[in-house]
Amino acid sequence: GSIREHAQWLHDTGPAYLNTAPSVLRGMLDEIESGSVSAPRGLEQVLTIGETVDDVLRQRTRELTGASIRDRYTCEEIGPIALQCPHDASDAPAYHVCVGNAVVETVDESDAPCGPGQAGRVLVTGLHNWATPIIRYDIGDVAALHPRCPACGAQVPALTQLLGRKRFLVRLPSGERKYLKLTGKDWLSILPVREHRLIQDAPAHMLVELVVERALTIADHEAAQAMLARVVDPSFTFEIRQVDRIAWGPGIKRQDVLSLV
Repeated sequence: GSIREHAQWLHDTGPAYLNTAPSVLRGMLDEIESGSVSAPRGLEQVLTIGETVDDVLRQRTRELTGASIRDRYTCEEIGPIALQCPHDASDAPAYHVCVGNAVVETVDESDAPCGPGQAGRVLVTGLHNWATPIIRYDIGDVAALHPRCPACGAQVPALTQLLGRKRFLVRLPSGERKYLKLTGKDWLSILPVREHRLIQDAPAHMLVELVVERALTIADHEAAQAMLARVVDPSFTFEIRQVDRIAWGPGIKRQDVLSLV
């Protein structure tokens, strides 16, 4: 069904717990915020999985439904990697590593181990992948690893600063790294975009490749520039290039945001 139907079902059913993906949750919150559907009553927790949960989503969920989020960090290849600390309901919680299912490491850009609390690339080794062993798999995420939970003190490794897929992290001209989530909704509000890719090829420059159903006009370029400045960051210069197809390269994971800086 539609997102509005999902939101209406949530209101009509009134569960205490909801298991969903963050993108679906965002859509339902949009429906509630717009007034098209009333907020559910009695919802205590939302259990999320499969995508990055940011502090804005946690805050909106709490404000619009009264519920808190309990997130699970997983991947298709291995399954559960870490679960949000049950005692940490903050907007930047710690995640307990599922030590019975995976070994988690974090390394820097030189592949050297990160120190406790230092953010780096996440490497995961599955403990139950007998047919196809997965050893030190670079999952494409960034996080900080601690020897024990900094929130509750549990004697298990814990992750913090889960920044999401590295391909969605761009480096601003100031040097700060930013999580970037540019959605189809952002594009379709101004253009009939079928595919897009953003490539940061210089500190203050981004190449924007677009597959669009029609030729872009000057007004289209201006609208795209304004949207990108708002959603991405106004400190970038955006070079918009219309293409017939995007050379995604091998593999099934399309990197629609790529930083070469």
